[in-house]
Amino acid sequence: METEVNNTDAKGKKTRQSHSRSRTGCVICKQRHIRCDERRPFCNNCLVAKKPCDYGPIKLPLRERRAQGKPLPPWEQAPWVAQGGVLGSSSSSSSSSSSPTTSWQLVPGVAMDPFDTLPIKMPFKSRELFHYFYQVGEAFGVMPRDRMEDCVALVAHDPCALRNTLLIAGVHYAWNAGKLQDYESTFLFHKVESMRMVNGWLADSHARATALCVRQIATLCFAECCLGNLTTAETHLDGLMAFMEIREPQEGSIHDIKNVDEELADRYLILAYNFVHGLKSRFNEVPSFYDPTGPIRESAPDEVASAMKTWHKEETGGLNNRLKAMRMFPHFFGLPPPGRQPRDIDAYPIISCLESITRMIDHRQLSPPADGRTPPSSHVWNDGGPTRLLLAFVNTHVLSLSRRGEETVPGGKPRQRFMSAWSGVATTAGLYLNCVLDLWNAGQTMESRLHRRVLLILKRDIDRAEQGMRDQGGTSRDLWFWKVFTGALSLAKAQRGAYDITFRLLETRFDDCIRSWSEAANVTQWVEARGALARVVWPDIFLGEAVAEALWETATRSE
Repeated sequence: METEVNNTDAKGKKTRQSHSRSRTGCVICKQRHIRCDERRPFCNNCLVAKKPCDYGPIKLPLRERRAQGKPLPPWEQAPWVAQGGVLGSSSSSSSSSSSPTTSWQLVPGVAMDPFDTLPIKMPFKSRELFHYFYQVGEAFGVMPRDRMEDCVALVAHDPCALRNTLLIAGVHYAWNAGKLQDYESTFLFHKVESMRMVNGWLADSHARATALCVRQIATLCFAECCLGNLTTAETHLDGLMAFMEIREPQEGSIHDIKNVDEELADRYLILAYNFVHGLKSRFNEVPSFYDPTGPIRESAPDEVASAMKTWHKEETGGLNNRLKAMRMFPHFFGLPPPGRQPRDIDAYPIISCLESITRMIDHRQLSPPADGRTPPSSHVWNDGGPTRLLLAFVNTHVLSLSRRGEETVPGGKPRQRFMSAWSGVATTAGLYLNCVLDLWNAGQTMESRLHRRVLLILKRDIDRAEQGMRDQGGTSRDLWFWKVFTGALSLAKAQRGAYDITFRLLETRFDDCIRSWSEAANVTQWVEARGALARVVWPDIFLGEAVAEALWETATRSE
């Protein structure tokens, strides 16, 4: 159809210029009276304006509706499209006021919007929240060149990954907008559905169900933590550890080689516990929450929201980095594209963040606060190092699963690369922040089942890279020793090996590794070993120096 627009010619006479009008543009562009480029799932106008793009129900032109009674040849028939009720439902269901659903069927119709066939129920503005989360990828600069490889697009047809994504999207919106109110019903619906799904999987002994449980419970842990419900978040984490201990007996799994799905579940667990332990420490450093004589207390939601708003203002680049990292969380939710396997990463971005945090801790040790109730590490958080570390965790994970050739090395002076498996270096980073810097987990010892789990993950990486340590030397050898020694130190400080067989086996293995490194590097003195740790990252002032030196002497003592 053509529409006419008033125009004025050179003689001042009004003329009418015709142009074509799009009848299949999105609802938002029609409301704004602008031309839609009709890109799906989101047009460019809505992406730029950061509005929820929705194409709505498509009406056939009158001439086509009149011709519907005439059969079309197969090559001219339209694709199948879902019609009726709440699109995305996979089975019939009775409707209710709290969760309106209706059955749907596939009938010949117009070309479908791929987001109209989402595999889970999407009530309470779920589609709008999902659209928001997709669109902010452009705003935060994390949208890949090939939009089909965007992490949010990749999870759209995986019901479990999509559920996780919607929960993270709710938290992302709450932190971005400063409130969850607009999508509170959406968030609560998918939170309840997630718990229902987990309860259904608990009786399933299949390895795939285990990996799904890990991701779903870890996401619930993330969500509660981000909303300030730290007690609930830690309850989820403890429950996850109990579930994994029952499903994978530790003594039997110490030598297991993980498949890709299980490896990604382990990675998400590592990300989750680091996030929870970091935010728990952040709460413990705030004057209104901080009590050096007692445990961290639970706070009212409004109090938490107010505190987080203050943190975001005080922290250098804090909110932007945190939201950017959370937008890429769906990379942990599903399997990578076919043919891709996790590869070693250059751990320099992670090591660099740890170095920044360590220097801040050193500064605190040199200038301790005069008032014992003064938050001792507020400058560490305000500098933004922990949040940059979260972003480095996510970025390096994405790079480990990217196409070959997409890896990037930070510019500047030439440097050696810290090559490592992602799980090994990320696990060690958490242990380093907990047992060396005493920053993570509000300075408390890590829960024993979680400690055992992360040490087993670390051990797999150490076993895999041991031969390379002997052959390559240099930075690879130093990094391997840093991972080994940090794991061993976490055991020594917690004194785990005295009462648990798995911890005793790990303790023996780490001692053997320290001795193996000592022989390969031809280092016998603690001061030289400490120098090797410092070439990766180590504090100048370490309060556990005596424990570390005793560990070195015991491990390298001649048998």
